[in-house]
Amino acid sequence: MKVVRLAWVLTLALMIMPPTTVAQTLEQLWQQGETAQAQKKYPEAERIWRQIIQLDPNSAVAFSNLCAALFRQNKLDEALIFCQKSLALDPKLPQTYKNIGNVLYFQKKLTEAEEMFRRAIALDDQYVPAYNNLGNVLYDQKKLTEAEEMYRKAIAIDSNYVYAYNNLGNVLYDQNKLTEAEEMYRRAIAIDSNYVYAYNNLGNVLYDQNKLTEAAEMYRKALSLPDDPSGTPTTAHTLAHNNLGLLLQKQGKLEEAAEMYRKAIAIDSNYVYAYNNLGNVLYDQNKLTEAAEMYRKAIAIDSNYVYAYYGLGLVLKDQNKLTEAEEMYRKA
Repeated sequence: MKVVRLAWVLTLALMIMPPTTVAQTLEQLWQQGETAQAQKKYPEAERIWRQIIQLDPNSAVAFSNLCAALFRQNKLDEALIFCQKSLALDPKLPQTYKNIGNVLYFQKKLTEAEEMFRRAIALDDQYVPAYNNLGNVLYDQKKLTEAEEMYRKAIAIDSNYVYAYNNLGNVLYDQNKLTEAEEMYRRAIAIDSNYVYAYNNLGNVLYDQNKLTEAAEMYRKALSLPDDPSGTPTTAHTLAHNNLGLLLQKQGKLEEAAEMYRKAIAIDSNYVYAYNNLGNVLYDQNKLTEAAEMYRKAIAIDSNYVYAYYGLGLVLKDQNKLTEAEEMYRKA
């Protein structure tokens, strides 16, 4: 009851403010909301945008910003509701289409997300985040040439847009253009020395060039920075722990590698690769029962992950369970 009364008192207080006071309050709240959003304090940003909407229920931008704050907290269904309210107020606001695209992208609705990003660009052909995010959709659709074009357009408009450099690096990496990919990741880091994903990705390039000491340094640098859960397929620290684990495993440091995989799983319990990799380490340590458990967990998360079936098959073969092993090999 206390919460209800306080909310009611607040509403009355806002309602009886003179117009000048309301305008001043709105301006202050906008500044606070934008600051909270920029500092990635999304629950605080959400609270502020809701206050602004109470004061100004016709602000399409406030609804759109609330949508973005909810999206960053993984409240995807609620985010869509507020983006739709924003569109009802202003159907020509590019950022709202971009925000809807972000939600659809995380829901794996790539075709619909692509349409939203293209609508945003149609309304504002200088809208850098829409080019970048459209690039992400095309990348996930394996349309690497088109994705590269979008990232380069984003960079052409804003040469300091760190995400586009990182994502362009990913495209080049997938094309095995390691030198060019390395350059993009280093540019991203030069722009934002705290951009954790770029350190992880640079580590991958160095790893593939067999520069293991430098690669380990990059992964550890990523882990020394605050985690970033905004990327795909998982958080930056999950990736860095997993990748450092692979490096340590390659160096024969199996206990340390296992520790890294377990840390990755502790952050993201659905990260299938860490379970599979931990299974591999346990298999190499002849801990067959534990290895089988990890492979089975990987399969439970992704029933199409062939490497886990193969690993489980090896375990079953070594346990002389040949019929079951054959079944796993066939599934792989």
